[in-house]
Amino acid sequence: MRFAEKLSFIVLCGLPFVAIALAAARPLHELPGHDVIGGLVFAAALACAWRLAGGTSTRHRSAPGTLGLSGVLLLAPWALIALLWVGIGAPFQASVVENQHRFVLLVINAALIGAGFMVLRDALHARREHFYSSALFAAAVPASGLYLACLSITLAQATMAAQGERTPVPALISHLFDVLEFFACVLTYVCTAFAATSMNRAGLLSKTAMRVLLVLCGVILVLLVLRGIEYPDISGQTAPWYTQPGVIVRIPAIPWLMPGVLGAILLRAAGSAPEERGAAGISDDSKT
Repeated sequence: MRFAEKLSFIVLCGLPFVAIALAAARPLHELPGHDVIGGLVFAAALACAWRLAGGTSTRHRSAPGTLGLSGVLLLAPWALIALLWVGIGAPFQASVVENQHRFVLLVINAALIGAGFMVLRDALHARREHFYSSALFAAAVPASGLYLACLSITLAQATMAAQGERTPVPALISHLFDVLEFFACVLTYVCTAFAATSMNRAGLLSKTAMRVLLVLCGVILVLLVLRGIEYPDISGQTAPWYTQPGVIVRIPAIPWLMPGVLGAILLRAAGSAPEERGAAGISDDSKT
Protein backbone atom coordinates (compact mmCIF):
# COMPACT_ATOMS: atom_id res chain seq x y z
CA MET A 1 0.00 0.00 0.00
CA ARG A 2 1.13 3.51 -0.76
CA PHE A 3 1.54 6.10 1.97
CA ALA A 4 -1.76 7.84 1.17
CA GLU A 5 -3.69 4.58 1.46
CA LYS A 6 -1.92 3.65 4.70
CA LEU A 7 -2.68 7.05 6.20
CA SER A 8 -6.33 6.83 5.10
CA PHE A 9 -6.61 3.39 6.68
CA ILE A 10 -5.16 4.65 9.98
CA VAL A 11 -7.54 7.64 10.00
CA LEU A 12 -10.58 5.44 9.38
CA CYS A 13 -9.53 2.96 12.08
CA GLY A 14 -9.26 5.87 14.51
CA LEU A 15 -12.52 7.52 13.42
CA PRO A 16 -14.81 5.67 15.90
CA PHE A 17 -12.58 6.59 18.84
CA VAL A 18 -12.15 10.22 17.73
CA ALA A 19 -15.91 10.53 17.19
CA ILE A 20 -16.78 9.13 20.62
CA ALA A 21 -14.20 11.37 22.31
CA LEU A 22 -15.56 14.48 20.58
CA ALA A 23 -19.12 13.51 21.47
CA ALA A 24 -18.32 12.87 25.15
CA ALA A 25 -16.52 16.21 25.67
CA ARG A 26 -19.44 18.47 26.67
CA PRO A 27 -17.15 21.56 27.08
CA LEU A 28 -16.65 21.53 23.30
CA HIS A 29 -20.31 22.46 22.92
CA GLU A 30 -19.60 25.85 24.47
CA LEU A 31 -16.90 26.72 21.93
CA PRO A 32 -17.92 29.07 19.10
CA GLY A 33 -18.06 27.18 15.84
CA HIS A 34 -17.85 23.75 17.45
CA ASP A 35 -19.87 22.40 14.51
CA VAL A 36 -16.89 23.18 12.28
CA ILE A 37 -14.88 20.50 14.12
CA GLY A 38 -17.47 17.90 13.23
CA GLY A 39 -17.59 19.07 9.63
CA LEU A 40 -13.83 18.78 9.29
CA VAL A 41 -13.72 15.27 10.77
CA PHE A 42 -16.62 14.19 8.55
CA ALA A 43 -14.92 15.60 5.45
CA ALA A 44 -11.65 13.88 6.38
CA ALA A 45 -13.49 10.57 6.81
CA LEU A 46 -15.13 10.90 3.40
CA ALA A 47 -11.83 11.77 1.75
CA CYS A 48 -10.05 8.83 3.39
CA ALA A 49 -12.83 6.39 2.48
CA TRP A 50 -12.72 7.54 -1.14
CA ARG A 51 -8.93 7.36 -1.22
CA LEU A 52 -8.94 3.89 0.31
CA ALA A 53 -11.74 2.29 -1.68
CA GLY A 54 -13.55 4.62 -4.06
CA GLY A 55 -10.67 5.72 -6.23
CA THR A 56 -9.11 2.29 -6.49
CA SER A 57 -12.42 0.58 -7.26
CA THR A 58 -12.67 2.62 -10.46
CA ARG A 59 -9.24 1.35 -11.50
CA HIS A 60 -9.85 -2.26 -10.50
CA ARG A 61 -13.36 -3.18 -11.58
CA SER A 62 -13.03 -6.71 -10.19
CA ALA A 63 -13.01 -5.46 -6.57
CA PRO A 64 -16.12 -6.96 -4.93
CA GLY A 65 -18.71 -4.26 -4.30
CA THR A 66 -20.24 -5.94 -1.26
CA LEU A 67 -17.00 -5.60 0.69
CA GLY A 68 -16.94 -1.86 0.13
CA LEU A 69 -20.65 -1.48 0.85
CA SER A 70 -20.41 -3.37 4.15
CA GLY A 71 -17.38 -1.27 5.11
CA VAL A 72 -19.24 1.97 4.38
CA LEU A 73 -22.31 0.84 6.34
CA LEU A 74 -20.23 -0.13 9.39
CA LEU A 75 -18.27 3.15 9.35
CA ALA A 76 -21.14 5.49 8.43
CA PRO A 77 -22.52 5.73 12.01
CA TRP A 78 -19.20 7.08 13.23
CA ALA A 79 -18.95 9.63 10.45
CA LEU A 80 -22.45 10.85 11.37
CA ILE A 81 -21.62 10.91 15.09
CA ALA A 82 -18.48 12.95 14.37
CA LEU A 83 -20.49 15.36 12.25
CA LEU A 84 -23.51 15.87 14.52
CA TRP A 85 -22.49 15.08 18.10
CA VAL A 86 -19.53 17.34 18.87
CA GLY A 87 -19.87 18.21 22.56
CA ILE A 88 -23.27 16.58 23.04
CA GLY A 89 -22.13 14.84 26.24
CA ALA A 90 -24.14 12.33 28.26
CA PRO A 91 -27.96 12.40 28.11
CA PHE A 92 -28.22 14.13 31.51
CA GLN A 93 -25.88 16.90 30.25
CA ALA A 94 -27.78 17.63 27.04
CA SER A 95 -30.99 19.57 26.48
CA VAL A 96 -34.25 17.81 25.69
CA VAL A 97 -34.01 18.83 22.03
CA GLU A 98 -30.42 17.59 21.82
CA ASN A 99 -31.48 14.27 23.32
CA GLN A 100 -34.27 13.97 20.79
CA HIS A 101 -31.73 14.49 18.00
CA ARG A 102 -29.40 12.03 19.75
CA PHE A 103 -31.91 9.20 19.63
CA VAL A 104 -33.00 9.96 16.07
CA LEU A 105 -29.38 9.41 15.03
CA LEU A 106 -29.03 6.31 17.19
CA VAL A 107 -32.06 4.73 15.50
CA ILE A 108 -30.56 5.50 12.07
CA ASN A 109 -27.17 4.14 13.12
CA ALA A 110 -28.67 0.93 14.52
CA ALA A 111 -30.22 0.30 11.11
CA LEU A 112 -26.90 1.03 9.38
CA ILE A 113 -24.94 -1.36 11.60
CA GLY A 114 -27.50 -4.12 11.12
CA ALA A 115 -27.44 -3.60 7.36
CA GLY A 116 -23.63 -3.60 7.38
CA PHE A 117 -23.47 -6.99 9.09
CA MET A 118 -26.07 -8.43 6.72
CA VAL A 119 -24.25 -7.20 3.61
CA LEU A 120 -21.00 -8.52 5.07
CA ARG A 121 -22.58 -11.99 5.16
CA ASP A 122 -23.05 -11.81 1.39
CA ALA A 123 -19.48 -10.60 0.86
CA LEU A 124 -18.12 -13.47 2.96
CA HIS A 125 -20.32 -16.00 1.18
CA ALA A 126 -18.77 -14.81 -2.09
CA ARG A 127 -15.39 -15.72 -0.58
CA ARG A 128 -16.68 -19.21 0.29
CA GLU A 129 -16.89 -18.74 4.03
CA HIS A 130 -20.35 -19.97 4.94
CA PHE A 131 -20.53 -21.20 8.52
CA TYR A 132 -19.51 -18.14 10.56
CA SER A 133 -21.00 -15.70 8.06
CA SER A 134 -24.35 -17.49 8.39
CA ALA A 135 -24.02 -17.33 12.18
CA LEU A 136 -23.27 -13.61 11.79
CA PHE A 137 -26.49 -13.11 9.84
CA ALA A 138 -28.48 -15.14 12.37
CA ALA A 139 -27.24 -12.89 15.20
CA ALA A 140 -27.45 -9.63 13.25
CA VAL A 141 -31.18 -9.91 12.49
CA PRO A 142 -32.36 -10.02 16.14
CA ALA A 143 -29.60 -7.62 17.25
CA SER A 144 -30.78 -5.01 14.77
CA GLY A 145 -34.43 -5.56 15.66
CA LEU A 146 -33.80 -5.30 19.40
CA TYR A 147 -31.68 -2.18 18.97
CA LEU A 148 -34.36 -0.49 16.86
CA ALA A 149 -37.03 -1.42 19.41
CA CYS A 150 -35.22 -0.16 22.52
CA LEU A 151 -33.94 3.01 20.85
CA SER A 152 -37.41 3.75 19.51
CA ILE A 153 -38.67 3.66 23.10
CA THR A 154 -36.09 6.22 24.18
CA LEU A 155 -36.77 8.34 21.10
CA ALA A 156 -40.47 8.39 21.96
CA GLN A 157 -39.62 9.46 25.52
CA ALA A 158 -37.24 12.17 24.25
CA THR A 159 -39.90 13.43 21.83
CA MET A 160 -42.46 13.67 24.64
CA ALA A 161 -39.95 15.61 26.75
CA ALA A 162 -39.17 17.96 23.86
CA GLN A 163 -42.89 18.67 23.53
CA GLY A 164 -43.13 19.53 27.22
CA GLU A 165 -44.89 16.37 28.37
CA ARG A 166 -43.80 15.29 31.86
CA THR A 167 -45.73 12.04 32.14
CA PRO A 168 -43.66 9.56 34.19
CA VAL A 169 -42.43 6.53 32.29
CA PRO A 170 -44.31 3.40 33.44
CA ALA A 171 -42.11 0.92 35.26
CA LEU A 172 -43.01 -1.81 32.78
CA ILE A 173 -41.68 0.28 29.86
CA SER A 174 -38.50 1.09 31.75
CA HIS A 175 -37.81 -2.57 32.52
CA LEU A 176 -38.70 -3.55 28.95
CA PHE A 177 -36.10 -1.10 27.67
CA ASP A 178 -33.47 -2.62 29.97
CA VAL A 179 -34.20 -6.12 28.64
CA LEU A 180 -34.21 -5.11 24.98
CA GLU A 181 -31.08 -3.00 25.30
CA PHE A 182 -29.17 -5.68 27.21
CA PHE A 183 -29.75 -8.37 24.60
CA ALA A 184 -29.18 -5.92 21.73
CA CYS A 185 -25.73 -5.14 23.13
CA VAL A 186 -24.94 -8.81 23.82
CA LEU A 187 -25.91 -9.86 20.30
CA THR A 188 -23.95 -6.98 18.73
CA TYR A 189 -20.77 -8.15 20.46
CA VAL A 190 -21.57 -11.70 19.35
CA CYS A 191 -21.96 -10.38 15.78
CA THR A 192 -18.55 -8.74 16.03
CA ALA A 193 -16.97 -12.02 17.16
CA PHE A 194 -18.60 -13.95 14.30
CA ALA A 195 -17.62 -11.26 11.79
CA ALA A 196 -13.98 -11.29 12.91
CA THR A 197 -13.81 -15.10 12.76
CA SER A 198 -15.45 -15.26 9.35
CA MET A 199 -13.24 -12.50 7.96
CA ASN A 200 -10.17 -14.39 9.14
CA ARG A 201 -11.33 -17.59 7.46
CA ALA A 202 -12.02 -15.61 4.28
CA GLY A 203 -8.50 -14.12 4.28
CA LEU A 204 -9.58 -10.59 5.21
CA LEU A 205 -8.27 -10.42 8.76
CA SER A 206 -5.12 -11.70 10.43
CA LYS A 207 -5.23 -14.32 13.16
CA THR A 208 -3.71 -11.85 15.60
CA ALA A 209 -6.39 -9.24 14.94
CA MET A 210 -9.10 -11.88 15.14
CA ARG A 211 -7.83 -13.13 18.49
CA VAL A 212 -7.64 -9.61 19.91
CA LEU A 213 -11.23 -8.92 18.88
CA LEU A 214 -12.43 -12.26 20.25
CA VAL A 215 -10.75 -11.61 23.60
CA LEU A 216 -12.26 -8.11 23.78
CA CYS A 217 -15.72 -9.43 22.95
CA GLY A 218 -15.34 -12.20 25.52
CA VAL A 219 -14.27 -9.81 28.29
CA ILE A 220 -17.06 -7.37 27.45
CA LEU A 221 -19.68 -10.12 27.49
CA VAL A 222 -18.49 -11.15 30.95
CA LEU A 223 -18.79 -7.52 32.12
CA LEU A 224 -22.30 -7.32 30.70
CA VAL A 225 -23.39 -10.48 32.49
CA LEU A 226 -21.84 -9.31 35.77
CA ARG A 227 -23.59 -5.94 35.47
CA GLY A 228 -26.94 -7.64 34.88
CA ILE A 229 -29.95 -6.75 32.80
CA GLU A 230 -30.98 -3.63 34.73
CA TYR A 231 -29.22 -0.51 33.45
CA PRO A 232 -28.22 1.90 36.24
CA ASP A 233 -29.20 5.56 36.36
CA ILE A 234 -25.80 7.06 35.51
CA SER A 235 -26.93 10.60 36.35
CA GLY A 236 -27.30 9.69 40.03
CA GLN A 237 -24.23 7.51 40.50
CA THR A 238 -21.71 8.49 43.15
CA ALA A 239 -18.87 7.16 40.99
CA PRO A 240 -18.51 8.72 37.52
CA TRP A 241 -20.15 6.62 34.79
CA TYR A 242 -16.91 6.46 32.81
CA THR A 243 -15.19 4.59 35.66
CA GLN A 244 -17.70 1.73 35.51
CA PRO A 245 -16.75 -0.73 32.72
CA GLY A 246 -20.03 -2.61 32.92
CA VAL A 247 -21.85 0.65 32.25
CA ILE A 248 -19.56 1.89 29.49
CA VAL A 249 -19.93 -1.21 27.32
CA ARG A 250 -23.73 -0.81 27.39
CA ILE A 251 -23.80 2.80 26.21
CA PRO A 252 -25.76 2.35 22.94
CA ALA A 253 -22.99 3.44 20.55
CA ILE A 254 -20.10 1.64 22.27
CA PRO A 255 -20.86 -1.84 20.80
CA TRP A 256 -20.38 -0.28 17.36
CA LEU A 257 -16.72 0.66 17.97
CA MET A 258 -15.21 -2.65 16.88
CA PRO A 259 -17.55 -2.99 13.86
CA GLY A 260 -16.34 0.47 12.83
CA VAL A 261 -12.73 -0.75 12.81
CA LEU A 262 -13.81 -3.81 10.82
CA GLY A 263 -15.45 -1.40 8.37
CA ALA A 264 -12.10 0.29 7.75
CA ILE A 265 -10.49 -3.11 7.13
CA LEU A 266 -13.26 -4.01 4.68
CA LEU A 267 -12.82 -0.75 2.79
CA ARG A 268 -9.11 -1.44 2.48
CA ALA A 269 -9.79 -4.94 1.19
CA ALA A 270 -12.37 -3.63 -1.29
CA GLY A 271 -9.92 -1.10 -2.67
CA SER A 272 -7.04 -3.53 -3.12
CA ALA A 273 -6.23 -4.87 -6.55
CA PRO A 274 -6.75 -8.64 -6.90
CA GLU A 275 -3.03 -9.25 -7.11
CA GLU A 276 -2.49 -7.19 -3.96
CA ARG A 277 -4.98 -9.00 -1.71
CA GLY A 278 -2.38 -11.23 -0.13
CA ALA A 279 -0.05 -8.26 0.48
CA ALA A 280 -2.56 -5.69 1.60
CA GLY A 281 -2.13 -6.46 5.26
CA ILE A 282 -4.98 -8.96 5.41
CA SER A 283 -3.08 -12.23 5.45
CA ASP A 284 -2.36 -14.24 8.55
CA ASP A 285 1.03 -12.55 8.90
CA SER A 286 -0.47 -9.07 8.83
CA LYS A 287 -0.39 -6.87 11.88
CA THR A 288 -3.84 -5.44 11.23
